[in-house]
Amino acid sequence: MIVQLWDWLSKTNPDAWAAGAGWTTAVIALVASIAALRQVREARRLREEQAQPYVVAYMEHSQADMQFIDLVIKNFGTTAARDVRINAQPALKRSTGQGADTEDVGLFKVLPILVPQQEWRTFWDSGMNRKDTDLPDEHVVKVEYKDSRGRIMEPTTAVLDWSTYKNSQWLVIYGSHHSAKALREIKDVVKKWGEHGGGGISVYARSGDRKDARLRQEFERRRRSATELRKKLLSAAAEKPDIAEVEVTPTPPSQAGSPTQEQVPNPSHRSGQGVEQIPDSAADQQ
Repeated sequence: MIVQLWDWLSKTNPDAWAAGAGWTTAVIALVASIAALRQVREARRLREEQAQPYVVAYMEHSQADMQFIDLVIKNFGTTAARDVRINAQPALKRSTGQGADTEDVGLFKVLPILVPQQEWRTFWDSGMNRKDTDLPDEHVVKVEYKDSRGRIMEPTTAVLDWSTYKNSQWLVIYGSHHSAKALREIKDVVKKWGEHGGGGISVYARSGDRKDARLRQEFERRRRSATELRKKLLSAAAEKPDIAEVEVTPTPPSQAGSPTQEQVPNPSHRSGQGVEQIPDSAADQQ
């Protein structure tokens, strides 16, 4: 075979060689042109995909409280989306918080425009209330829209499933929303303050020194009363030896049950006689 190829090459004239080289160059140029055309088309497709809207539907925790779930329609693309429409199967419903009662979730018919990174959201339902109803967990939401030049884009379909939120747990993180809520509550309370009608602020002032002085005076008065009472009991015991001696100790004002009367323990009943209880006022007069 090599010999035959050599004979063919030796018998071929220069004009044939030149023609073959020309055809070879043309084929190579054609192949290169096809490859370049494909690269141009791929680059153009990538640019168009990067410069088109991308609208999807998804579920997200509400900023007000983590147990509340919002339905969000957002444009993640780099250009505006027009004539945005959504279709949900089955229809979206929420619980009312009154047992098994439900109501429809209010949705738009069409959004004229949704610019890049713009979103539309609405409260869907509460996880705590939804478990008391027979509403389905899975919903298929299809979003249809056009690009900024009016071309119909391929719809995006999302499967929204409540089962992923029923058993979820989270930590409450207090942010600016909770601060604003607390300020509103303070504002409502301050609005009720007034000079008349008992809605103002009551301020109670006390003098600690004055109160301590009153307590010391009361304690001294009781101590004197107890001393005088003890003297009377000792005098009575001297006259009647069968009456046992009774120790009387003044009670501090903070522990006394009554500021005007001292309680005296009953003496021994061997003689069948008792000791009369003398009020503080009588003791002071004596």
